[in-house]
Amino acid sequence: MKKNVLLITALCFLGAQTGFASPPKQVYDESEFEDTVPEIKDPLEKINRKIFTFNKGMDVMVFQPVDKIYRFTTPLHFRTMVHNFMNNLKEPVNFINGLLQLNPKKVSNSMGRFILNSTWGLGGVSDVAGYAGMIYKEESFGKSTLSRYKIKPGPYIVLPLLGPSSARDAIGIAADIGMDPLAYALKKDANRARLGVEVLDAKDQTLDMVSDIERISLDDYAAIRSLYMQKYR
Repeated sequence: MKKNVLLITALCFLGAQTGFASPPKQVYDESEFEDTVPEIKDPLEKINRKIFTFNKGMDVMVFQPVDKIYRFTTPLHFRTMVHNFMNNLKEPVNFINGLLQLNPKKVSNSMGRFILNSTWGLGGVSDVAGYAGMIYKEESFGKSTLSRYKIKPGPYIVLPLLGPSSARDAIGIAADIGMDPLAYALKKDANRARLGVEVLDAKDQTLDMVSDIERISLDDYAAIRSLYMQKYR
């Protein structure tokens, strides 16, 4: 467990040096992964492990090969631009969650980032707002808003393809999709394309970390479960 904690704490994304690069990402604080945590509720462990195995197989057969092709055919500079662009598309949901949390700071940060990056950031490919001090912070209905009102995460759940979650956070995912104004503004084809790029970018951001956990852990299911529930409890 300690090896897992030190590994996750040490991992951070490499910031590119060009004008389109993202500002340095926030690194996990080791205090977020303390060894003494409340007992994790996992009543669906048998089902969760089967879904976990399915997800792992999909990573090996589909997502890892696609990600290797993506990395081989595109420079880091381009992948950083894609990541910035996808983050910018999430700002309207971040803004709404900030409103629901009655948090003016989060509201102004999301609004300012979206306006600045959509204009001076050329549609969001450059995170100029980050360089201006407005750091990106994802706000989800489950992990952020419901947690703000002391709603406990409930039992641990592994979602097909989406991976680790909880009862609260699974509801939050559905709520975030329902409250996303861009989902209604974009046409079906554009939404499908957006979903595909979002999955590709998300996998590109996490596959290395997951692979390292699998390499050093005797039980990667338990390690990922523990890390997730410690961070989002």
